[in-house]
Amino acid sequence: MKKVLVIVMLIFAFGCSDDGTNPEPHEIVGKWVMDVTPQGILEKSFLILEFSNNNEFTKIQEGFVLGTSDYQGTYSINGDVITFVGGDCKKVEGKYKFKFRDNGVEFTLIEDECEDREYVVGFFEKYEILPG
Repeated sequence: MKKVLVIVMLIFAFGCSDDGTNPEPHEIVGKWVMDVTPQGILEKSFLILEFSNNNEFTKIQEGFVLGTSDYQGTYSINGDVITFVGGDCKKVEGKYKFKFRDNGVEFTLIEDECEDREYVVGFFEKYEILPG
C-alpha cells in the first residue's frame, strides 16, 4: 500500500504541468496586426508588429490614414513584461505587460517616456492575412 501511495505522489509531483501566466519568449516571435481604421473611413489602416528570434522588432504602418512607414528596434522579455528600445524613440526604453489571448496578444503600458510608441498599447491579432 505504501508503494502505491508513493507512486501516486510521484505522478502528481512530476506529472502536473505548470499553468503559470508567464509567456514564453519564443511565443511572441512572428507578426501581429491591429486594425486602427477610424470609424467611417473605408480604406483600412493597420499597425503590424513583427518580432524576430534575435530580439529585434519592426513596427509597420499601412493604410491611407497612417501612410506607410516602419521602425526597427530591440526587445527583451522578463516574465510577462516586454521592454522595447528604439523604434520611434531611438534609445528610450518602454515597458509593457503582455498577455496572450484569443489568437492574439494584448499589450498594456507599464512605463514609457516615448509618446510616439503609444501604438503598442492594445490587442494585436496573429498576422496571417490582413483582415478584410
